[in-house]
Amino acid sequence: MCFVYCVFLFSFLMYFEWPIIFKPQLKIVHGHL
Repeated sequence: MCFVYCVFLFSFLMYFEWPIIFKPQLKIVHGHL
């Protein structure tokens, strides 16, 4: 169960972090989140 949660958390972080690395303009959107 913990493994599933870790994978979900990892995918969640990657979903929000990768766009910021490759698309700096999304930093504004991430800032509001």
